[in-house]
Amino acid sequence: MLAVAAGLALLVPSTAQWRSGPGPTEAADAAGGTLGDVEVARADRASGARAPTTSGGQDDDAVSRAGFEQSSGGQHSPPSCRAEDGTACASPVLTADDLVDAVDVAFGAVVLDASLTVWRLQMRHDRAHVRWRSALGDRATATSWVTGPVPEGAQPGPSRLERSGTTLLVGTTEQLHAVGTKDGHHRWAADLGEFSDGRTAWRGWVVDDAVFAVNTTTIAVLDAEDGRLVWHEDGPFTDVLPLASGAALLRDAELVVLGPDGPVPRWVRDVGALARFPRGTHRPNHGPIPLAGGGARSVIDARTGEVLVDLGRTAAVTRSTDGQIVVVEWGAEDGASAVVGFGADGRERWRVPGPQRPCCHVELRPTEDGRVLALFPGGAEDAAGWLLDPTTGAVVERVHRPADVAWVPRVLSDSTVVWMDGDAFVATDPGGTPRWRADSESRLLSATPLLLGTRDGLVRPSSAE
Repeated sequence: MLAVAAGLALLVPSTAQWRSGPGPTEAADAAGGTLGDVEVARADRASGARAPTTSGGQDDDAVSRAGFEQSSGGQHSPPSCRAEDGTACASPVLTADDLVDAVDVAFGAVVLDASLTVWRLQMRHDRAHVRWRSALGDRATATSWVTGPVPEGAQPGPSRLERSGTTLLVGTTEQLHAVGTKDGHHRWAADLGEFSDGRTAWRGWVVDDAVFAVNTTTIAVLDAEDGRLVWHEDGPFTDVLPLASGAALLRDAELVVLGPDGPVPRWVRDVGALARFPRGTHRPNHGPIPLAGGGARSVIDARTGEVLVDLGRTAAVTRSTDGQIVVVEWGAEDGASAVVGFGADGRERWRVPGPQRPCCHVELRPTEDGRVLALFPGGAEDAAGWLLDPTTGAVVERVHRPADVAWVPRVLSDSTVVWMDGDAFVATDPGGTPRWRADSESRLLSATPLLLGTRDGLVRPSSAE
């Protein structure tokens, strides 16, 4: 039931991370209730026939049969992800190693490894199948596109996978690749080495016929058809928030909104040096722009720059993945908190009593499924936060945490809450009862579906209670 990208520590400092919703092709597949080639894939495995090769990716018998393994045979001892009884928390979904990122698609996920190979996985219950794979580079190019082969023992450079509709965007420090979600077709690779900051991978999202690409120092706008550079704007930026219509920037105490048509701002507003965008994972959408920090806590119309709501200095604010604004505020006289929802027009839609926390001990995070998590900072307490429905303010779930973990959960997915205990991942149910633990070699790749990259391969931990 729950799905959240509360993994805020995964963000590059001062720049938000985002995911876009299902595109028309994937959404149509989901709406039809069919599983595409899954049944064919099962028949191929049963008969020994070769699965069909798609136009964009590569396929072979080894890949087709690298899907879900029912037994835990071949697991390391002890397994990298362990249930409470010490057994493996899940069987491998994919035996590939060095996985660095993943995004959700209809009936499955797309994963990226360190050699810039993209894998499209079709998953349902206890079955998984590789529909296609697309190799975009090798370890040398993943580390440096300019200086040639990597010295022996060198590690691949940072890379990032995003999905914007039916387009996958794979970024390195020097390039941004566009790949189709349907067939793995490699559409283009844009060379952005001239604007590289040398440290962070490019991230992008589609706006109309353009692609916005962002690192810590530059925004580059590319042609969505061929990846050609259309224009760019130099930073540095204090923060960047993706919009369905472009990008919002905080720079030199100003809020600046850019569209795909050119680097001339659509509008600029003075917001003060302490203004920031709310923490969390933000998808581009058509909602207003929330501002937090300093005296600039407010809700801004993304089209005009008009202040829709002035929140004062103490309120907490966030924007859900579909653009709804949720605020926690405290009364000046009684000090009681209230949770308030605002529409895209800035009008108050609902108001309910908030948590019994003194001002201003509540933080808000948007979740992957469109809900909002209200978190309660502090020591090891039973109550860690509330999961809220942004359309009504109703408390969908009360989240509790075990002792000795960080107070901000990294993920809530399918009624499983994932926390950090040092470098290890600890999973519980919403009531705080432990489910499994993944060692420090693991990577949390995706919230929906919940996927871990481990030394045993890609695993999908069980959410069964």
